Amino acid sequence: AFTPWTTVETYVDLLNVVGDLGLTDHVAPVQLAIRLLVTWQSRLLELPEGLYVSDFAALAGRLVFAVTNIGDGSYSVEIWSSDGTAQGTGKVAALPSALHNPYFFTSLGTEIWFLLEDFDQSGGAEIWRTDGTQAGTRRAADLGENRTVTNPDFTRVGSTVYFAGADEHGH
Repeated sequence: AFTPWTTVETYVDLLNVVGDLGLTDHVAPVQLAIRLLVTWQSRLLELPEGLYVSDFAALAGRLVFAVTNIGDGSYSVEIWSSDGTAQGTGKVAALPSALHNPYFFTSLGTEIWFLLEDFDQSGGAEIWRTDGTQAGTRRAADLGENRTVTNPDFTRVGSTVYFAGADEHGH
């Protein structure tokens, strides 16, 4: 179940446990930080069993995040948005069924750019972007079969978005 920490003390306790167990290098900071951003009224607390938030970024005063459904075996991914209230939280767009494991949400001006693994290709990845609307959530580039990127470091220069990264072999 999703458990936000409501006090600084309980959050510090969590960080101490992660450190004591030697997990510091194995827990993504985003997974620890997201729980600090969730208010007690947030619909994130109401996600059914099997749904989890996998990555997020801030955009125009809202939290935009990926919700992955692992409970029904589909591993489907949806993009959601929240203003921190139950009324202001909801699904923005459902992504194609072959896309999984959204990661590296990066806020660039009026959009968030991110990567997804494409299971229709042998280990390929796609770059997607969203402006927080269904119409504005779309693929920006397909990296091709057997091609993926780690740590893409998306950067906007004018109207063009660049990324630097390395493949699984460090190239």
